[in-house]
Amino acid sequence: MRILLDECVHAGLKKALPTHNILTVSDMGWNGITNGRLLQLISGQFDLFLTVDTKMPHQQNLKGLSFAIFFLAIADNNFSSYTPLLPLLESNIPSALPGQIIHIP
Repeated sequence: MRILLDECVHAGLKKALPTHNILTVSDMGWNGITNGRLLQLISGQFDLFLTVDTKMPHQQNLKGLSFAIFFLAIADNNFSSYTPLLPLLESNIPSALPGQIIHIP
């Protein structure tokens, strides 16, 4: 599964999920790109987009996307805030389907 981490997601998730092909927005050279344009760029290149941007569902039309989006609920961007979510990510990533939107508490 090809996974893209939003620029607001801790890049340490790449090492924490080593069985997946993960790149960051920064790896792609897409820093600072608006959400609408970013969603267009992701299409066809990634299967899953991980973000903590809770405003995105209210600002963008997320219907019919060719990739899944996981919204991660975290207290802050310290890596330790992500560790409780790792088992949920590992169990949900393999079954992510295009257009699916999952909120990981």
